[in-house]
Amino acid sequence: MISLKHKKDCCGCGACYQICPKQCIDMRCDVEGFLYPNVDKRVCVDCHLCEKVCPILHQEKTEDKYLGSILAKNRSDIRLNSSSGGIFGELAKVILSSGGVVFGAAFDNKWMVHHIAIESVQDIPKVMGSKYLQSETQKSFIETKKYLEDGREVLYSGTACQISGLKAFLRKHYDNLYTVDVLCHGVPSPGIWERYLSSISQEYCSDIEAINFRDKISGWHNYSVSIKFCNGDLYSENYEKNKYMNMFLKDLILRPSCYSCKFKKMERKSDLTIGDAWNIENVMPELDDDKGTSICITHTDKGTKILDRIKDSLKMAEIELDTILAEDADSRKPVIMPGGRAYLFFAYRHNANFNALCRTMKNTKKNKLLKKIIRNREN
Repeated sequence: MISLKHKKDCCGCGACYQICPKQCIDMRCDVEGFLYPNVDKRVCVDCHLCEKVCPILHQEKTEDKYLGSILAKNRSDIRLNSSSGGIFGELAKVILSSGGVVFGAAFDNKWMVHHIAIESVQDIPKVMGSKYLQSETQKSFIETKKYLEDGREVLYSGTACQISGLKAFLRKHYDNLYTVDVLCHGVPSPGIWERYLSSISQEYCSDIEAINFRDKISGWHNYSVSIKFCNGDLYSENYEKNKYMNMFLKDLILRPSCYSCKFKKMERKSDLTIGDAWNIENVMPELDDDKGTSICITHTDKGTKILDRIKDSLKMAEIELDTILAEDADSRKPVIMPGGRAYLFFAYRHNANFNALCRTMKNTKKNKLLKKIIRNREN
């Protein structure tokens, strides 16, 4: 059975939970707000399937290679509602138009994130756009297998670890499955996000109607976090000033496994990897209109084929990967756990509200001392 000695050895993909034939595994939140498998030992029959599908326990040794990379942006206005170049929306459209199914991360009615299946082009906006917290895969691997066995094309999008978990869960190759992962900085705690939502809802005295982590109202390079409230108010602030994004980008609230991520190499289980082409203004400025451009990395022949199905909708240019995405980029290597993380989550465990969590980030003498004490205690 799955037995975790160290939190860093679980990426939370949910493959073990979904493969269990006795349904004796559930995913439970820990003291940092992340999901981990919990096994009911009374029901477990020691089939070891949960261990066999774990993408961290069973890492295949592969070369760090890929077939090629391009810069791309959608020719339509769909790009304005996407995080970067609007490639995923076009991939989803071509799969759905052929009667297929698309899985992606979506907000629920409490503004938490989980994977859903969509079967209509009208639902594509639900699974578009960045959501900066870890998505629950729930039973989406099981559902994916059912659709594949029914002969339908499936496009599954997620982080590289989630795609690895899906492939391990399926245990066989499917010609009708297409997978897309995203260049990932790391996944923040849903628990921290929940406290942020509570704080800002109280501040605006209203429930939330819509959230956009990557609002391009001030441009793609200088994007904003925007939240629309049911009372008509609108919060909009540059991502560098937004307190939640500040915690995320300073690596303070990431899942423990992100600091030793096994999935950031450029050889991946997915067919395609997509992300922001942040350095485009320096390497190919003629493609940069500050409305969003994507980098797309192809890993398989299937990836090449599905890109070919949407090429007429994109403006594309080939580029050497290292030119646009430096080898030391955070999306190609694990980030380093900052010293202040232990103190922030110490406060979180003691029920500090979001504003109190923000105060742990201040560089005061008291905070420096507390960080040192807590870090030494936890080590």
